[in-house]
Amino acid sequence: MSQIIDISQIEFILYKSRIVASIDSINVEHTTKGRNAIRIILTLVNGLRFQIRLHRIPESTDIGYSYQVFIDRPLFRWDNARHHTHLTNFPHHFHNEFDNIASSNLSGNVIADLPEVLLEIQRILSI
Repeated sequence: MSQIIDISQIEFILYKSRIVASIDSINVEHTTKGRNAIRIILTLVNGLRFQIRLHRIPESTDIGYSYQVFIDRPLFRWDNARHHTHLTNFPHHFHNEFDNIASSNLSGNVIADLPEVLLEIQRILSI
């Protein structure tokens, strides 16, 4: 079944979160690969930045995603880029601050995954 990216549901989840200080921007970008992507930039309560990128994967009903915490460089992130085929939950994976990669428990369902990502950010950063 095809997923629809519902910005209002995403905003609701973000505004409900204790760790989100502000939603700084929501943009639709046209990527170099000829697809539209949604990019949301937030500030967390500890001052770090959090970026969400979502796009429809070509020839698929899946949503491509990246959830990334950063300062002037990425600190850690979750994504489903299809390049770590050896992982148990391929293509869903996590990059830690040292860029070590592990399978993640995300499913690709943005509305189900986003609260889990926010809880894990809160746990990792102790905020």
